[in-house]
Amino acid sequence: MAVLRRVALAALLALVPLTPTPADAATLSMRGADISSVQRSLDLGATYYNASGTAANPLDILTGAGVNYVRLRVWNNPASGYNNKAKVLAYAKTVKAKGLGLMIDFHYSDTWADPGKQYKPAAWTSHGIGRLQTDVYDYTYDVCTALKAQGTTPDSVQIGNEINVGMLWNDGRVVNNDFTT
Repeated sequence: MAVLRRVALAALLALVPLTPTPADAATLSMRGADISSVQRSLDLGATYYNASGTAANPLDILTGAGVNYVRLRVWNNPASGYNNKAKVLAYAKTVKAKGLGLMIDFHYSDTWADPGKQYKPAAWTSHGIGRLQTDVYDYTYDVCTALKAQGTTPDSVQIGNEINVGMLWNDGRVVNNDFTT
């Protein structure tokens, strides 16, 4: 798996041209990538290579390919210790130092949130919808305020991840596109 991580970014960049065509250049202001797993991969010993096969910083590889914006997901209390507030704050400094735009993606979960699972963080499992509204506000405010305080204010924020079926199940679950229940 480590070998795959080492070549994944270079292979992706070779397959997907990130530089917009002249016609797109005028309309594309955000050319981004989700780099939420990069720091963990680096900590586990992954090496990233540019298109010429030279080991390089993954953020330098991405900016060289035209990326100007990155997304970092944040989980409330992940078992891995990655993608939590502390790790996001630390990596946001690296992102901003490279001059990249920063999007923070709040999953409001301790793990992946997607159309098949939108589980509440363990600390919120007993909370009803009223308390969950406060939890979401307080957590979002806390993370964004901490980012701002260290000089890495997010350029955009994503509330929830793939929430077409709601979030914070079962209280926030959406059935048959009915957002009223």
